[in-house]
Amino acid sequence: MRYNQLAVFFRNNHFSTIWKNQNQLLVLVSDQGYLDHKSIVFETLTDIDNDSLFTDGYGRIWRKPEAVDSSRDRDLAIALHNEEERLFHEAQLQQQQQQQQHQTLVNSSQSTGSSLRQSKKSKNKSKRSSDDDDDKDSCTLL
Repeated sequence: MRYNQLAVFFRNNHFSTIWKNQNQLLVLVSDQGYLDHKSIVFETLTDIDNDSLFTDGYGRIWRKPEAVDSSRDRDLAIALHNEEERLFHEAQLQQQQQQQQHQTLVNSSQSTGSSLRQSKKSKNKSKRSSDDDDDKDSCTLL
């Protein structure tokens, strides 16, 4: 076969399309078992023992995806969720503490202010009483 030439290939009682690309013979994959593998287009034809590889439409070798360990993913998701909850509760606690400190300061300043006002009132009363006492001792001219 010449480079970039198509031909019909007969194997295992089936006709297949064969294509020569560079130095490889590629057989078009038409088996229904590969319908779900969208990236598998060709099978390399290297020898009669079926030591072949699958390739995409550009001749790149297809590798079976590595199985994902779902328990590790689940454990990681749980760990991340727990960490987020812990940080959220810490932030809430810190906010509550700040609000309590603020409220304590407000209450403290209000009680200090009322104590000062009462102290001033008592001083004014005692001053008025002493003024009244002074008036009793003095003589008023009319």
